[in-house]
Amino acid sequence: MILERGASEPNARHFYTDQERRHFADVAYDGALEPLDGSYIWLFEYRTRRWAARSNVANINLDLEEGSFHFQGITGYVGRFGFQILLGRWPAGVTLALQAAKYREWEDATVLLWPANDQPIGWPPRYCLHDAVYDSLLDRLTKGTLVQRRRR
Repeated sequence: MILERGASEPNARHFYTDQERRHFADVAYDGALEPLDGSYIWLFEYRTRRWAARSNVANINLDLEEGSFHFQGITGYVGRFGFQILLGRWPAGVTLALQAAKYREWEDATVLLWPANDQPIGWPPRYCLHDAVYDSLLDRLTKGTLVQRRRR
C-alpha cells in the first residue's frame, strides 16, 4: 500500500480502497495486517551492485468474458531481500494459474509466502536473482496468461 502511493504519478488510479487500507491497519480487528483476499506474495533473494533498493508498481487490466478486472503487481527488493506481490479482485471461478509454465519456471528462485499453506518455507531459494533477470521477473505478472478457471 505504501509503495503504491509513493511510486504513483499525480492523479494515478490507486488499487487499494480507503476501506481496505483501514481494514489492514486496524490492529484491533482480527485479521488486520494480513494480506487482503486475492493476494499472492513471493519472496526471493537478490544480488546487485547497482542499487540498494528498487521497486516497480504495475497496474494490470485483465479482460475476461465476465468483464474487465483490475490487478496490481508490485516487485521490489531492499538489499538482498526481494518480494513480488500480485493482488486481484478475482471474479468468481477464476484463480491465479500457479501451475502455468510461466510461474513454475520461477519455483527455484522464488518462494510462495502467501496464500499460506502448511508447508515450511525454504530459505534461501535454490537460485539467487540479479539485474539481468529483473525485467523477466516483472514480465511474469504483466505478460501472458494470468488466470485459470476453477473446475466446477
